[in-house]
Amino acid sequence: LFSRELPNFTSMRLAALAALGAVAAYVPAYVEYAASSPCSGAPCGPAQKAASIRDIAGLAHTAAEQGATLLVLPEYGVTGFYKGKKAEWVIHGYAEELPKAGGVPCSSGDDRAVAGLSCVARETGIALVANIMEWDSSEMRLYNCDVIIDKDGALVGKYRKMNLWGEAPTVDPSTSCSPGDFTLADGTRIGVITCADLIYEHPLKDLLDRGVKNFVMPAAWSNEMADMQVMAYAQGWSAATGASLVLSNHRRNAESGSGIWQAGLPIATTFHPGSDKAAVVVGAVPPHSAAGRQEQAPRLALSLFQSGWAFAPLAAGRVCSGGVCCRATAKDTQGYVLAALNGDDVDGDMSVPAEVCAVLSCADAGRDCLDFGRQVPGGATEVKLVMEKLGAERLVPEVVAASQDQTEILLVPNSTSNGFRFAETATGATLSAASSHNLTSVVLYGRRFDRDTLPYRCDGTTEAVV
Repeated sequence: LFSRELPNFTSMRLAALAALGAVAAYVPAYVEYAASSPCSGAPCGPAQKAASIRDIAGLAHTAAEQGATLLVLPEYGVTGFYKGKKAEWVIHGYAEELPKAGGVPCSSGDDRAVAGLSCVARETGIALVANIMEWDSSEMRLYNCDVIIDKDGALVGKYRKMNLWGEAPTVDPSTSCSPGDFTLADGTRIGVITCADLIYEHPLKDLLDRGVKNFVMPAAWSNEMADMQVMAYAQGWSAATGASLVLSNHRRNAESGSGIWQAGLPIATTFHPGSDKAAVVVGAVPPHSAAGRQEQAPRLALSLFQSGWAFAPLAAGRVCSGGVCCRATAKDTQGYVLAALNGDDVDGDMSVPAEVCAVLSCADAGRDCLDFGRQVPGGATEVKLVMEKLGAERLVPEVVAASQDQTEILLVPNSTSNGFRFAETATGATLSAASSHNLTSVVLYGRRFDRDTLPYRCDGTTEAVV
């Protein structure tokens, strides 16, 4: 639907950054990249990883030349999406065992991806967060793993993805609840998560409770869900928590959407599905304000659940799904639906328990409105959405607008002009959006962590029960 690179937020963005502070806390960069097989689809793990690292070396040089101190790379950005079974990931050399943290893998002289990435970091003088596949022979487990490499090539540590999305049973979830909390040599402290981790309680709650304020996120997040577009969800999470987030998404026909946000403010964004061009984007993250993390109001537990999606024309003004009722008003209601969910939000074979209120641009009220590719932009530029009561532990506001050529546009939080305002209480929430462009979606997305069925349990200790 949307098809070109987004510009940075020029004068509005610069003015907002100036208000937050003139000195950057750190200068991260991201790049949307897809690993391309050098073997015409035949299994060739070492050759695939070597080809990707050659590309990454060029991208890291570009990021360093533009003043970045950290480059975040996409999920599956080194190995690509090899389709083999667990043993084949190992046999064909896509997965590898990792050395202990603290050393410089580049010095080993071997052909592992972690060694190549270490050499790239040392040669360019820029820290890297890269996603690889780790094989632990002692556990016989295959992990989706982020490695954190400092500017001198030292392996700072690794984070194993806890919340898989369509990867099991090939990939194993982490067996540890120890969150990815790392400090680089320049003093920058980052919390590392991977893709679907963003919509789960752990490890984000643990990192926020530790006082982590800067987050980085390799992702391979596809674009089919109209109520969970990756840039809008990332922005809303950043706004709700007051944290900064660097998102580096994989790029294919149905995957794009990356950016840098601080407290919801877009510092840089990219949305360009299907393009082969991998452009490095750098953004300076200002110091965090003294206000810090926003505390959420206590929730009232709801007795009704699994009511499924309910839809109504926006002109109806109200729709309910079980105990979740949504109200909305707009200056122009034609071409929009109002949707409510009190149940599982389904994406293919995956689902998450959620409470959602959404205004979506769509011709006819029904489940097709949840398909991002079927949205038809309406003419509304102002929408007010109210969730009357909820039990979700984390509520994320999402707002997307579109220009005449269908470029995706994010708004500025806490602004009445080309912005959105979000407020919540113990029993409900309000999201108001106003834009000079037509609004595509206005969403209040609440996750019911208490209803998750997970392969681990984090109960205040550092270990998971699997």
